[in-house]
Amino acid sequence: EERIFKQLFEEALEIQKQRFLELRSYAKEKRAEQKKQYQDELQSMENYYKDQFAMLAEAVSEERRDIQTRERAHTQTLSKVKRELRSKLEKEIKELQDMITH
Repeated sequence: EERIFKQLFEEALEIQKQRFLELRSYAKEKRAEQKKQYQDELQSMENYYKDQFAMLAEAVSEERRDIQTRERAHTQTLSKVKRELRSKLEKEIKELQDMITH
C-alpha cells in the first residue's frame, strides 16, 4: 500500500513537472510572439516615417526646382525688358541727335 501511494505520488509529481515544463514552454512561445509582433510594429512605423520623410524631401526638392525655374524666367524677362528699353532709348537719342544736327 505504501508503495502504491509512493508510486502515485511520483506519477503525480511527474505529471506536475511535465505540466510546469509545458506551461514554461508556452509562456516562452507567447513572449517570442509578442516580441516579434512588437518588432513588426516598430519596423512598420519606421517604414512609414521613412516614406513620409522621403515624400517630404521630394516635395521640398521639387519646390526648390520650381523656384529656381521661376527665378531664371524672371531674370530672362528682366534682361529682355532692359535690352528693349536700352534699344528704345538709344533709338530716341539717335533721333534727337539727328533732329539737332539737321
